Parts: sequence; C-alpha cells; structure tokens
Amino acid sequence: LTVYALQIYRPDKSVAPALRVFVVTTVSGFLCYLLYPVSGPLYFLGSAYPSSSSAAVSALHAVDFAPTWRNGMPSIHFSVALLMFINVPRGMRWAKTAFLAFCLLTLAATMGNGEHYFVDILSALPFACAVQAFCLWLNPQGDKELLFVYLRSSSVFVAFLALLVVAPTWAFTMIGAWCATTLLFAHFLFERWRMWQLYSSPIATENGLDGALEPL
Repeated sequence: LTVYALQIYRPDKSVAPALRVFVVTTVSGFLCYLLYPVSGPLYFLGSAYPSSSSAAVSALHAVDFAPTWRNGMPSIHFSVALLMFINVPRGMRWAKTAFLAFCLLTLAATMGNGEHYFVDILSALPFACAVQAFCLWLNPQGDKELLFVYLRSSSVFVAFLALLVVAPTWAFTMIGAWCATTLLFAHFLFERWRMWQLYSSPIATENGLDGALEPL
C-alpha cells in the first residue's frame, strides 16, 4: 500500500504498478507452491530447530516430526519485499532505504523463523526479475525487450528448480552451491542493468519512458 501511494505521489513509468505486481507475484507464486512444495526447517526439524546440532540429527527428527508442505519455492514473502524495493519511484532515496531495510529484514525473518531455506531465497531472484519484466511489459508503452527479460528470467528460474530435482546431490555440494549462488546473483544484476538501460536509452526518452530505474 505504501509503494502504491508513493507511485501516485510521484508517477514513474519505469516502475511497475504495485497492485499488478502483487497480483502476478501471488498468483504465480501459488502455482509454484503447488509444483514445488517445501517443508521449512522448522517443520522438518521440529523442536530441534535452530539448535547447532539440528543438521546432524535431521534424520531422527524427520521421523519424530512429520513435515507439512506449507511453503514453497521461491519464497513469496521475500519476492514481494524485493519487488516493493525495486518499484519505489526513482529519486525517493529515503523510501528506497526504508524498503531495502524491510527487504533484508524479511530475508532474515523468513529464514530465522524456519519457514524457508536459503535456496528458497536464491530462487526468488530470477522469479522477481520475471515478474517485474512481465508487469512492465503490460504497460501501454511496454517494450518488447521486456518480454525477452521475462523469458530469460523464467528460463533461469525453471532451470534452477530442475537442477534441484535432477541433481540435488551436486547442487548442495560446496562447489555446486557457490556456482548456483554466483550465477543467480549475476543473472539478477544483469537483468536489472538491462531494464535500467532500457529506461535510460535515447529511444526510451523519445517514447516518454525516460527516468532510469535504479540499478537495483
């Protein structure tokens, strides 16, 4: 609601309408929950979470505490917080800072409360890029390049989930985890840069789309 109010106060064609972002995120996120349900560590480890020995006794507690599929991948809580931060109108540094803090607190809370794993947060990066590009593409003057951003980000998101299904052992090794983390962060920064470029190009200015996105 705050982002929606900020967008009314300072219209900016380079940000996606808050209501549209929320609807697209929650609907597509719900479908992801049905396709890729996740039992967070709190529900998998029960009273053992978050003790230092939780990982060592997870097999025992998996028997004692039946997992419940009440979460999914990606974390929609974090995805929404990240998209709220992205869609604060340009130039409002105080609001950007506040929503960045909210985004980081959401990341800490959703993991600290045992609702999600870090991998759920990681998968939210390409998911959020796909949602943002799709919502911007729906604007009256949406550039078709945004459709390519959406398709690329969706493909990266699906490929990451497929990797976790097909090769979970490799994905959770030290090398696999670092490779996946680096690639997903690099993809997120690249797509944000592409969208920033799109809205600060001479063609965008001619079409009334000037007003560069924040790089992040």
